[in-house]
Amino acid sequence: MNILPKKNWHVRTKKNIERVRRDEEQAAEEEKERQRRIALAESEARTDLLRQRAKHRQRDDDEEYEGDRQVVEFQARQHVNFFSDIEQGMKQKKVNEEHEKEKKEEKEKWEKSIGLLTYLGQSSVESKTTKPGIYRYSEPPKKKSKEEENMEEDMKRKHSLDPLHKMKEYVEKKKKHKHKDKHKVRQ
Repeated sequence: MNILPKKNWHVRTKKNIERVRRDEEQAAEEEKERQRRIALAESEARTDLLRQRAKHRQRDDDEEYEGDRQVVEFQARQHVNFFSDIEQGMKQKKVNEEHEKEKKEEKEKWEKSIGLLTYLGQSSVESKTTKPGIYRYSEPPKKKSKEEENMEEDMKRKHSLDPLHKMKEYVEKKKKHKHKDKHKVRQ
């Protein structure tokens, strides 16, 4: 007895399917309206920000023009000393940190390669990146990942099911068979 389609809560009744479709359409419309409002608010905010910057820049340009005239007049009366900040000890010698770091890494790499630099508890063989001779067998062989194994299996399967490959095998067998027959006839 199949009474499930008669239940009003059943998922596949026409009434419930129509209700779900309506709800999805309504949700899509609401999302579209929400995105439109967000875009509108962002564009208005951007426009306001640009207007404020333009007004602020206009005021700064006006003030800067007046200030430049005063600075030029003040400097014309004074002696120009380009090294005043160094004389006063304001500026300190700066080093290029990136360059120093690169030099340190290069030196460390060179020392490791010649065997000079080893860390505490580390043998000279362990410090080298490539292990000589017998030490390469101290590590277990690398296992293939599941993806590599699956790819190999797929390639084998494709190779075995390939009709061109089967035809080539057949042609080779036929050539060998003909070659054997010709060889037997000549003897």
